[in-house]
Amino acid sequence: EAAASAVGPSASERHALSEARVLLDKAVALLRDGDFDASQSRAGQSATAFRRAASGIRGRVRRYSDPSLVRTWRHWVAETLAESRRSGREAIVVVKERNEVILFRAGRRVAVYDADMGRNSTVRKTRSGDAATPEGRYRIVALRDVGNSSFHRALLLDYPNAEDRRRLRREIDAGAASRRSRPGGSIEIHGEGGRGKDWTDGCVALSNADMDRLFAQVRVGTPVTIVGSDGRQGKFSSLAEDPRGGE
Repeated sequence: EAAASAVGPSASERHALSEARVLLDKAVALLRDGDFDASQSRAGQSATAFRRAASGIRGRVRRYSDPSLVRTWRHWVAETLAESRRSGREAIVVVKERNEVILFRAGRRVAVYDADMGRNSTVRKTRSGDAATPEGRYRIVALRDVGNSSFHRALLLDYPNAEDRRRLRREIDAGAASRRSRPGGSIEIHGEGGRGKDWTDGCVALSNADMDRLFAQVRVGTPVTIVGSDGRQGKFSSLAEDPRGGE
């Protein structure tokens, strides 16, 4: 149940769930009135609306257990750690479905922080306003200390990069996004997190204490790789593999 609630239904899925609840209430009322045929009909319509919502949710979480995508994510992480080993410096890996920010130094894990992600948790950011956290390989381009950040302290990333811009262009060309769409920006790892839920507009939020610790150990140019999954089971991949997850 915790995994399912973390998915967060889209507007159309919320509408379908609302419709399912209304129809189920009608079915119960009709049953109490002794109108069994009408009650059965409404109950069937309620089940159809619920399945419509569940199908969309399952489709979004399925990407977290897609072998090809998981291989890509793991390759990104491997390249990031190799760079950290070569330089002897820090690197950050963010694993969205595990709500983790992992700090490495010289390729070795030195700290793991709990993190809150974009409230549109299951998808990859492609455009402004989608409330999703991006996935890709980025770098810190600015350290914003207390007084220069709306969220305690912040590490500004170089989103959107060239690949992010190409991806949005492909969506626009395919008709999947409006020609007015823009990739957005101002993606940060920042403070004011630790809320135990995904709530940001696409940023990664740590508690202020953890943000202080991370802030002190990184610099402009530190690589930050954000992946959906690192191959370990998380809240979305476990839901995708559980046949009861969408029922």
